[in-house]
Amino acid sequence: MSEIIPAEFCAETIALKKTLESGFFVLGERLSKIKDGQMWESQWDTFSQFLQEMDINEATASRLITVHKTYVEKYKISSKQLVGKSWSNLYELRTILPDKATKKEVVALLERSTELTRQDVRELIRENKHGECSHVWEELHLRFCTECNKREKING
Repeated sequence: MSEIIPAEFCAETIALKKTLESGFFVLGERLSKIKDGQMWESQWDTFSQFLQEMDINEATASRLITVHKTYVEKYKISSKQLVGKSWSNLYELRTILPDKATKKEVVALLERSTELTRQDVRELIRENKHGECSHVWEELHLRFCTECNKREKING
């Protein structure tokens, strides 16, 4: 058994993460081709059955396909430029792209997205939809069951 060298192990772990990240974009591209070309028909009755075989739910497959179609097909962004970005954040961020966004605008959003957490993305989308808000807060009181975690609003 070989000895683990910490620096090499850490470098391999970073490379593995990058491989996993790029894998989501490759998977989106493949799912898009399989679905559009109906390649699943030779072995499965439906695309859904094909996805079940892969243990991927339809919502996730749809999101991966949408990310591929939006960024790679529509805006001609290379898969290499997408690596390091959260595919789920990219799925959400597509909703704030202007109808006639340029590739340059999309690339700028991609660069910015690297720094954004999921909560940051939600805030950005909310601000884009509703504009800046001064927030008029209303207090909400809740009670919850300590056994089943059911929650209810308490009036007054």
